[in-house]
Amino acid sequence: MSENERALGLAPDLFRRFDAMEFEERQYRVIETLLAGNACNTEETDLFGEEPLTFDESKAKIPDRPWLIDSFDDWLRRMQSDRSHACALVFVDMSGIDIAVGVLSFARELLKKGTKIILSPITSPSLNNVTVCELEALLLKVKEQCSIIRSALGCGQMLIRESGTVSPCLDLRRIDSLLGNACKEYAVDLVVFEGMGRAIYTNFKAEFNCESLKLAVLKNRRLARRLGGKLYDVVFKYERK
Repeated sequence: MSENERALGLAPDLFRRFDAMEFEERQYRVIETLLAGNACNTEETDLFGEEPLTFDESKAKIPDRPWLIDSFDDWLRRMQSDRSHACALVFVDMSGIDIAVGVLSFARELLKKGTKIILSPITSPSLNNVTVCELEALLLKVKEQCSIIRSALGCGQMLIRESGTVSPCLDLRRIDSLLGNACKEYAVDLVVFEGMGRAIYTNFKAEFNCESLKLAVLKNRRLARRLGGKLYDVVFKYERK
């Protein structure tokens, strides 16, 4: 059984629990789950060599708010708005719990508001980053468990477009042309960067003409100190244009 398949076993119960929550609590729990998924992986961090955390262990590592960089209140107000995002481009990070539980819980919440989702994985294998082939295989299994995702895949509300990159870091000048064309065609108005490589090392100060969300759990001491924090501190940086 693959890492993604094992992680996927957690999803159905989580989805049911989310659906039973009131709106405001659900928004927080979905983001908490996204962060916990990002905290699970220890490759290319100061925690390399340690046993990967379980989902519950990762959740326990997420500090209480306020986080080191915390725009959650602004994000909550945006999600409460009657105006949904037209299309969200999500640059995804790692295989396993990160993608199968964290990212898909987040994407599912946006799908429920009518937002189109473009999931953009890495083009070639690098560390534990989820690849296009892995993500396609994962979604085939997810749609058997979740009617929302099954419907979105069937009608084109959820798409996969590879990023064109071969590194956990993301240089937006070099993204795949098909991804760039999709951004124009579907009028992307939210860009999501998940993980230290994409959200902190390479795009933390980048400015966009649409909304952006940069989030990561800090697993590198030097980076954490540079930002004025410590290991497992949270960066949740939401910006409007």
